[in-house]
Amino acid sequence: MTFEARRHSRGVGATLLALALMMIAAVPAAHADTIYPDNVLTGSHFSTGLSHAPGGSHYAATRTDCKLLLGLIDVSNDPVTCDADTTHAAGIGTPPGSLQQGYQPPADGLSPLLFSATTVATTSTFTVATGGPTTFQFDRRADVDAILDGDSRATYTWTLIDDTAGGTRTELYKEVLNDSDNIFEGRLNDQMAPLVTGHTYRLELSTLFDTAILSVALQRTIANFDNIRLRVKDGTSTFGAPTAVTDDATNIGLTTATLNGRTNANGIPSTYTFRYSTDKAAVDNATAPTLAGGPFNAGTGQTFQARSRSITGLTACTTYWFRIEATNAEGSDVGSTLSFKTACKPDVTTLAVVYGTTSATFHSRVNPNSLDTKVWYEYGTVASAAFASRIPAAGEEIEIGDGSRQVSPNAYPTDGLTKSTAYQVRAVASNAGGTTIGPVKTFTTNGDGAQGPQGLPGATGPQGATGATGPQGPAGANGLPGATGPQGPPGPAGTGGSGGPVVDIDSSSRLAMIRIDATRLTVPMRGRNAGRVRVRIFCRSVAVRTCSGNMKVRTANPISPQSFGFPVRAKRRVTWSTDAVQLDVGKVGFAILNFSAQRRSILRRSRTVRSQVIVSVIDADNNRQNVRKTVTVVRGR
Repeated sequence: MTFEARRHSRGVGATLLALALMMIAAVPAAHADTIYPDNVLTGSHFSTGLSHAPGGSHYAATRTDCKLLLGLIDVSNDPVTCDADTTHAAGIGTPPGSLQQGYQPPADGLSPLLFSATTVATTSTFTVATGGPTTFQFDRRADVDAILDGDSRATYTWTLIDDTAGGTRTELYKEVLNDSDNIFEGRLNDQMAPLVTGHTYRLELSTLFDTAILSVALQRTIANFDNIRLRVKDGTSTFGAPTAVTDDATNIGLTTATLNGRTNANGIPSTYTFRYSTDKAAVDNATAPTLAGGPFNAGTGQTFQARSRSITGLTACTTYWFRIEATNAEGSDVGSTLSFKTACKPDVTTLAVVYGTTSATFHSRVNPNSLDTKVWYEYGTVASAAFASRIPAAGEEIEIGDGSRQVSPNAYPTDGLTKSTAYQVRAVASNAGGTTIGPVKTFTTNGDGAQGPQGLPGATGPQGATGATGPQGPAGANGLPGATGPQGPPGPAGTGGSGGPVVDIDSSSRLAMIRIDATRLTVPMRGRNAGRVRVRIFCRSVAVRTCSGNMKVRTANPISPQSFGFPVRAKRRVTWSTDAVQLDVGKVGFAILNFSAQRRSILRRSRTVRSQVIVSVIDADNNRQNVRKTVTVVRGR
């Protein structure tokens, strides 16, 4: 069925007609239909080019014909004479972007008297899942720029091609444009026959450019088309109220945080905002305030899109509740209510000490409370009532990252202690929120074992009888030895060897006490195990009885430590995570590393980061090593 536009004078009637058509184009659909070829509520709007996501059906130039002398001479292959084309106009349309067909005649001013050009664009094919009543709708404009323009014009024709029915062509709309059509106006054909279920179709747009004999020094003639919708009312509920999902907050600081979520506009222009408060009930009941400057644009897409907003002015060490909310003309949706705690100074607990004669290993449990945190130990003799010694030294503290969960144990060995001496130790943790000193633990180093007492001597045997007088006989035999006296109880045993200096050694060496069986650490970015990585280790027989200590993973080279959206900080080596190590000789085990949300945010910036696994290990004979292995930390899914 041909649906051809009729010309009206530019009076009140024409204005009302144009307004009515624009209102028809703007009225939301009943949302029980499918829109071909892209199934987007606004139709093919060309905001990203002639190929329009998400459907993938696209428009492309398929033919250009040019004629001279009233069609007697074909000059279609002459790029100078035949300058007609189909292109993408990025800045023209609502939203910006449209399909443009244009014609530029030769510059001599004479050829236009006898010249015409036709350019054709066609969509890729689409198959109708369910047929039904059909309408065709679009916006169009023209721009005819010429001196002494008598009747320069562009005639466009929309055609529906049914490939299943042998290429049957149905003309949908035809109109002649001239220089008075220089603004976008909507057009509608609601008198179409229903599309057929299972048939494959294409849309074709053909524009004929021609000039009258009064046109002189003609410049360029163009026609633009936007928001093209072939709508089939098939009962499919494609478009509707938005969907919202709340995600964990990130970049948590003392007074700042980033709220995260996702929205799906379900094909209708939508907005979103975040609501937050220290009162969970106020968030759940929608009485808590929303973010200033909102609501924010959530687009018209039909897939989930990530949404993030930074907030400031929070109170340190305070729990906040928040959720994302989305709204459009069809309704609204809210995500679940989640919480986060703003950063604090760290929590630290000093744990029991493992000690020998002249050495010890200190342990602690630390909660970084969302800020990069460093840990060290202060110790001294009980008699001195002071903590005069410190390990590690200033500037070499144990780095445990910026998570919000307890990290335990953080082990660090020391030697050079005095045997049989009482010591006191405390763990200290510090971050941007402040410094926390853990409780004091005391221990007494071992001494040498005492020697057991010597047994009593045995009794003297009886004397032999006197021989008869005469030649002297042989001497009498000695008496039997007395029984051995009982042995005294043994003293307590002394402790093992005194250990030696810490040795830096590669995991591949046969002299390394720990073998690290990893070359690539893949960090999950989503789901229940987000940030959780297992590292397989083996305690070699070169160690004495046990391998114990602490594992950490840190970048091999300095990188930017901040997450997205924060001011630039100086590059440094960043510790990804730490975990305790405790194995018997000949046993295989796993260290469980937890990459915090902030560390995962850094990893999102770089898919792979060259890093080192370092295990500070000590055995039962106080031999100590720093075993190292270079690995690649990889961002997972």
